[in-house]
Amino acid sequence: IAAEGSNGLTRFHTYASNPHRAVFADVGDWQDAQVARREVRWWSIWTPLLLDQCASVTFTAAGYFESLPCRAAKWLSGGAINYAPIDLGAGKPRASPRVRIHYYTRGHIGSTAWWETDDGIACLVQVSDHQKLIGGPGYWSSNEAIRLAFCKRFPGEWCPPKQAGTNSLIDHTSCLYIYSAKPQADDAPIIDLLGLNRDDIRRAREFEDIRQFVMRGAIRRPDYDGAYDIYLYDFAQAEDLAGYLRRIGITDVETVPVNEADIMDVVRLGAKTSEKKTPLSREEKRERNKLSQQTRRA
Repeated sequence: IAAEGSNGLTRFHTYASNPHRAVFADVGDWQDAQVARREVRWWSIWTPLLLDQCASVTFTAAGYFESLPCRAAKWLSGGAINYAPIDLGAGKPRASPRVRIHYYTRGHIGSTAWWETDDGIACLVQVSDHQKLIGGPGYWSSNEAIRLAFCKRFPGEWCPPKQAGTNSLIDHTSCLYIYSAKPQADDAPIIDLLGLNRDDIRRAREFEDIRQFVMRGAIRRPDYDGAYDIYLYDFAQAEDLAGYLRRIGITDVETVPVNEADIMDVVRLGAKTSEKKTPLSREEKRERNKLSQQTRRA
């Protein structure tokens, strides 16, 4: 049994024997798991359906409706969960900070696989050199795999890439976040089941992590009206963040290319351009899976 982390088989039995959990496996019959080299993929999530005996349930969360758990919960519930969003910031006054979102490239998107190549490393060095030239950010972070490209090369407070809720960075007026959280092989079952694509996964993970990270600084304060500089890797990240900031009431937002780093138009050689396909309907998926199972049995 393949699953995230270690002891996948133990976790599978734990969840499968829990009457309050549902376990999804990508086999139609356990006999199919006996096929040579057949890997059984499975996943299980907690959803609000577990609390269906409660009169109401209240969550305090950020970005929940774009998250994978929310999408899965809606799919599992079949409309049984009724969401009533409450915007805690609605109607509250906010100052007008001047936010500049700087990005280093529009020729490609970043990924840990790309940053392991010689060309990808060269791009990271250029970013690091530019930060050293301008004196570094107030706080910064990156994927652990590329941290050495920046560590001790410029001033700035390092912090873990996953940030939420903390006020410890609120005095900083700039940040650097060179980060990627792209879809992985283990995401294939849920992508197929929920009719998602790679962009959906990127928005739910990478772009949400970016929003949480940059909002730890001075713009977290509703009364802050000074300048705030954000440095991201690629244009897609900057564009998504700009749209998000405007939606929450921060309107003086500008995306700024960092041409000085000289990687703006670098193209990843051999990168594949994926075509957007219309997701299959549930009936089409069922028929496809049926034919696939018949083929495997044959």
